[in-house]
Amino acid sequence: MIKKLWSYPRVKAVVFSILAVVLGLSLVRYSPTDNAWNTASGEIYHNWLGPVGAWSADILLQMMGQVAFLVPLAFLTFAIFLWIHLSWVKTRALVLMIANIFFKKT
Repeated sequence: MIKKLWSYPRVKAVVFSILAVVLGLSLVRYSPTDNAWNTASGEIYHNWLGPVGAWSADILLQMMGQVAFLVPLAFLTFAIFLWIHLSWVKTRALVLMIANIFFKKT
């Protein structure tokens, strides 16, 4: 059942969209005082997603630094790619346009 359901591109697009939102929220609400991989504290979690968000944000930021904020954007772009069945060339152009909006020099 799950294997058949996973064969539909729009189901994959919804899963990647949800993953992008969850990772984005956990990164935005990252707090260095949360009890996670690098920090042992007895404080409550400040992350909106609790321990899962604190751990995922801490691991991503420790491994990738500020580039970790591009991971949700990449997942969202891939979800759009799956949803509207774009070819790779069109998807790459879409990624470059989105990156240009966010990283435009002023």
